[in-house]
Amino acid sequence: MPARPTGPTAIKRVLVVDDCGPFRGLLAWYLSSVPGIEIVAEASDGVEALETARACHPEMVFMDVRMPNMDGLEASRRLRADGLAGRIILLSVDAEAIPAAVLADSGADGLIEKNELGDRLGSLLDLPAVGKTPRPTGEESGA
Repeated sequence: MPARPTGPTAIKRVLVVDDCGPFRGLLAWYLSSVPGIEIVAEASDGVEALETARACHPEMVFMDVRMPNMDGLEASRRLRADGLAGRIILLSVDAEAIPAAVLADSGADGLIEKNELGDRLGSLLDLPAVGKTPRPTGEESGA
């Protein structure tokens, strides 16, 4: 298991959204072990994410891109438009398949491969202000 993030974090209330129940539960369990993090809710699709966010006002959302009923990209757009989440991190098994313009249009703060989440969790929890890092991939884009 990857090392747990350490240090202070301003993020307290987290919503976890994924249509795969076991993954969602494991991520929520892991995040709840991080000092200062409170899992306020879980949701299984974008529609449920919007309803849940209206009720619990998360400061951060970890959300799968591909889900039934409403995908994470559209849910992110709506969460951002309604001011329902501070930071939104999208998760995917194939992040490179999502065009940068589509990601930017979603309003998400980041996109990360699910298999990299454990290694990147600490830096994700310390992201700068909303909209500053649309695709944290660890690779610099050159001119």
